[in-house]
Amino acid sequence: MALGIKNKQFEGIDHLDTHKINDFKQVGYDLIYPALKVKTEFQKVTVNGKDNRIMLLTVESNDKYAFF
Repeated sequence: MALGIKNKQFEGIDHLDTHKINDFKQVGYDLIYPALKVKTEFQKVTVNGKDNRIMLLTVESNDKYAFF
C-alpha cells in the first residue's frame, strides 16, 4: 500500500504528525490477529518543488492464514 499518492499524483506525507505516521506503521500489528508482517519503506519525492516522502507498506505472504 502506498500513502501519500492521490489520483496518480504525489501528495507526500510530511504534513502528517509523527503519531499519525506511527499509527499507519502499527496497523498490521494492532488491528489484525494474528499480526501481519509489514515492511515499511519511505521514498523521497518532490511535491510542488519541495522535498517530501511517500510511505510504502508491504505485507509479507503467509502460508498459514488468509487475511480478508
